[in-house]
Amino acid sequence: QALMSHHGIHPWRALTTTVAGRAVTYHVRPGLPAGAAVTPAALWLAQECTKYADPMLCIDVAFALPALAWPQRVATVVTRHAGMAASLAQSALPSVSDTTAIAPGAFQTVLIEVDPTRELWRQRIHTAWQALCVGGVLLVAGANDAGGKIAASDVNAIFGRCNEQSKHHHRLITAVKPAQPASQPSWWQTANAWVQVPYRNRIYATCAGVFAHDRVDAATDLLCQH
Repeated sequence: QALMSHHGIHPWRALTTTVAGRAVTYHVRPGLPAGAAVTPAALWLAQECTKYADPMLCIDVAFALPALAWPQRVATVVTRHAGMAASLAQSALPSVSDTTAIAPGAFQTVLIEVDPTRELWRQRIHTAWQALCVGGVLLVAGANDAGGKIAASDVNAIFGRCNEQSKHHHRLITAVKPAQPASQPSWWQTANAWVQVPYRNRIYATCAGVFAHDRVDAATDLLCQH
């Protein structure tokens, strides 16, 4: 497969990283959200997930690295980015984009990479809560300056308590799912909800993860005018 651009064709390139001493191949091309390299957060999750039980769910972890690193595991991958889904297809790793298709309470372990956009991060933690069985383990990793520092407060609010580890300006958060949410802050009920955006006598439905998801941005408005 290839991606057309004004400058020609961008084919997929196979790159290799190392997880726990084993080589893991992933595929890149321009336009992917993680750029041309796996993130430190994804590497940390790939290493830590070996301590926890299957089935495992990866939610928007760069290149679904935990599932690529341990192909023998029973894993499901969620990504809403079409380019990342295409990258995973290059590795023969299936993925899903519709989180409503995930059976509630079906997973023992859920892995999330923190997104710097808080609405999108909260959407991911909401999906994780629904997917985890009671007693299941949530693992979250992210850069401190890209949401990692504040992610623990949201995990604490819902899961009641969590453990934190820090290294190399990143944070790893683990929590065990209780029978009921420890609290339900105001953002919790709408964390995974669609947003209705009125524009030019029409209503558009969007959600966190869509660019400018709560409004029609100026550039899009300008394009629509022409």
